[in-house]
Amino acid sequence: MRQAVIQTFSGRGFDLFSPNPAEIRIVDIAHSLSMLCRFGGHCKAFYSVAEHCVHVSKLVPLSDAMWGLFHDASEAYCGDMLSPLKPFRPEHREMEGEIQRAVAVAFNLQLPIPASVHLADDAMLATERRQIMERHSDVVWGRGNSKPASVRLSCWSSPVAEWKFMERFYEIRQGLRQDAFNF
Repeated sequence: MRQAVIQTFSGRGFDLFSPNPAEIRIVDIAHSLSMLCRFGGHCKAFYSVAEHCVHVSKLVPLSDAMWGLFHDASEAYCGDMLSPLKPFRPEHREMEGEIQRAVAVAFNLQLPIPASVHLADDAMLATERRQIMERHSDVVWGRGNSKPASVRLSCWSSPVAEWKFMERFYEIRQGLRQDAFNF
């Protein structure tokens, strides 16, 4: 069995080929995603995967918000591969999927990722293209013609993105707890 162990922000070892849900920590996800720049850094300003995830989580119903926040959580462990490369790297996609399944178990999320999250992700892609990317008409983007979301991107610094990711995590968790008692 092959191993590819990384050290996470919290100092734990994490095997990319055999992800263990017990080794997944919110602090590792928040920190790493806050340090990863979307689009391989090819944007006008630093824009983190963490900020993207916070916005996605706010565009979906509360019942799907945790998935909105965690839809790119696997990238905290295996990096943010550029979307146009993913079809040519099936081994990476498989690893990413296994990590995402471990994240689902760790945070008690039901698979598959809800459709609302995919729609919000597409809307954020259109928003990001409009607000933080240079315009080039010859580049094809995304899965369709999604309309941009009504979100103003702030391009948070890494520490701010980490803090806002954690804040959103606790906000969603609290909201879901309160929702469970409203019957």
